[in-house]
This record gives sequence, structure tokens and C-alpha cells, in this order.
Amino acid sequence: MINKKTFILCHNYREIFENLSDEYAGILIKKIFEYEIEFLFNNKNEFSIDERLKFAFILIRQFLDLNIEKYIKKN
Repeated sequence: MINKKTFILCHNYREIFENLSDEYAGILIKKIFEYEIEFLFNNKNEFSIDERLKFAFILIRQFLDLNIEKYIKKN
């Protein structure tokens, strides 16, 4: 298990959140935390997201995955 306490969320993603309702923006940010903490670091086996948020999540997930790869190589 990786012992990483932080992750980066870029300003570039502000437009994604601004174009979502408050409800969906809240769901998306919770899913980002779930993915980053539970799925990547606690080896949770399954991750699912509402189909209406899938595209927005994929854009953000690609950046999260790239950062974790960099972190693993560095440490």
C-alpha cells in the first residue's frame, strides 16, 4: 500500500465543476476522493460512477493516474 497523504487537483478542472450542478459537482469531488484513497491506495476492488459524470471523471482521472505514476517512480 502506498502511504501518500495528498493529491493535486488542477485549476484547469474548474470549468468542469462550474458546468455541473452543485449536486453533481459534490458527487464528482467525493468520487475523486474515493478513487484516490480507496481504489488506488486501499486496494478497493471496484469503482463505479454515475454515467452522467463519467466523461468529466475520466478527464480528471487521467491526471490523477499520471501523478501517482510519478510519485511511485520518485519513491
